[in-house]
Amino acid sequence: MLHLCRLFLDEDEGISEAVKRDLEMETNPGLSMTLEQMDQKISARRTR
Repeated sequence: MLHLCRLFLDEDEGISEAVKRDLEMETNPGLSMTLEQMDQKISARRTR
């Protein structure tokens, strides 16, 4: 929770964190998932 609070208090409104994460995902695409993959995970959780 503390991490989220700091994010909202950033002077750049979290833009630097978003840019950092975007660069990480471009460098290592395995860190992210497609919208289809996320939908599948959500659907799988609902059927349990």
